[in-house]
Formats: sequence, C-alpha cells, structure tokens
Amino acid sequence: GITVGTLSDSFNCLGQVAADVASGDLPPGIQVLDDSACPSGTDEGRAMMQLITDIAPGANQAFHTAFGGQPVFAQGILDLANAGCNVLVDDVIYFVEPMFQDGIIAQAVDAVVDSGVAYFSSAGNQDRRSYESAYRSSGISITIDDIPFGVAHDFDPGGGLDIYQSITIPGNTSLAVSFQWDSPYFS
Repeated sequence: GITVGTLSDSFNCLGQVAADVASGDLPPGIQVLDDSACPSGTDEGRAMMQLITDIAPGANQAFHTAFGGQPVFAQGILDLANAGCNVLVDDVIYFVEPMFQDGIIAQAVDAVVDSGVAYFSSAGNQDRRSYESAYRSSGISITIDDIPFGVAHDFDPGGGLDIYQSITIPGNTSLAVSFQWDSPYFS
C-alpha cells in the first residue's frame, strides 16, 4: 500500500527498464511523471529504484526527474506527492540552493512533509571537504580598482594572520565551489 517516489536524473534514458522488470529488479507499472533528462541522463533514478525494490518489495513506485533546474525539482516533489506517493527520496543537489534559509526546493519538501509524506534526501559525502567558521576580522581592507569590498576574513584560528584559504586540488580532477553566509539569500 506504500508508494515510493524517486527524484534523480533519469529513469529510462538507456532503455533498460523492460529488462529490469523481466528480471525482477523493478516492479511492473512504475508511474513515470517526467523523464525529460534524456538523452544525457545516466538512469541513476532507475538504479535507486532497483534498490527500493530490494529494500521494500511490493511497494509501488513513481519517478520524476530532478534535473532541469530548481523549479523542475520543486515541481517534481509536489507532483509525486499529488500522485499519491507516501515516501519521497532524492539524490540531487543544486549548488545554488540557499544553505541558511529555505529555497524553492526546501519549501516544496516542507509542503509535502506537512501533508504527511516522508522525505529522505542524500546528504552527500562531502562532510570533511568544507570550511565553516564564524567571521574573524583580519583588519585588512580589501580594495579593487579603488572600490572597497570590506575587511578580509582571517582564516588562521590561532594567533597568526592568514587572509587566504589554502586548498589542494589533485591533478585531473575538478572543483565545485559554493560560498554562502547566513544573510538573506537573493535568487
């Protein structure tokens, strides 16, 4: 009697759903509300749904892409809840989501949770790859082209002074940077 809704990149861009249903890795009759991330989707949503089939055999399932921007993700949350999902899961983050207040996605989550839907989101695996600190004034004013930008943060928590945050980026890798502070978010 439970329906689990999944939000991820895609469900059947690779065309393997029929084989998964035939092998018992997915149940028949999955409700697909939006799979518009094709052709670039990797079917991470289908993989999640295979796990749900193993963990909760007999549960009904539904899918909506979370790709296409924050409004698509938020609408997918609402659409899956309106389609009768009792539990929703996702594995997607937009780095422009506000960290210190509820943006459009968090507001959609709040709305469905308030209606009785359980919601579970991937927390990610970046816990030790971040920097968090209260602001410490360095006393050094930052000016670029005669425009004052304020006083730099002191990254040295001890008695020294360091206005630069050192990071190491291994070769042949990429870096995503998201910088926010607990002020009202403008987006």
